[in-house]
Amino acid sequence: DWKFWHGKRTSALETYARLYEELAAQDDAEVVVQAIFDQPQPLPNIAGVRALPEPDAEGPDSLLLEFSVNERGRVTNLERLDEHPHLDDKAEDVARRIRQTLFRPRFSDGMPVPTDKVRWAYDISHW
Repeated sequence: DWKFWHGKRTSALETYARLYEELAAQDDAEVVVQAIFDQPQPLPNIAGVRALPEPDAEGPDSLLLEFSVNERGRVTNLERLDEHPHLDDKAEDVARRIRQTLFRPRFSDGMPVPTDKVRWAYDISHW
């Protein structure tokens, strides 16, 4: 992730491919590979320096956003799905931060692939 986050995409993809191969040799390969590569992950994904707060479970008062992440880790097609005008200011801030964040893309068969309809909810009443 460090390489990918710092623009060394080719080197990062080689490292991801090696990791994918090594994991495939383990007994619980499918579970481990899914846990790591099944969903796009915002970078950096290190405790204390994460670019984004963890999404919450959807609730009736949640800020709700849906977006795609392309195979290069960039956010596209970000849409706001909730109808809570009192959240407008915070929603713009969160949406801007998501658009600016590089993601580790989802991987399939060892290759980065686009992901549509990533849906994140935030309870921003305590922000």
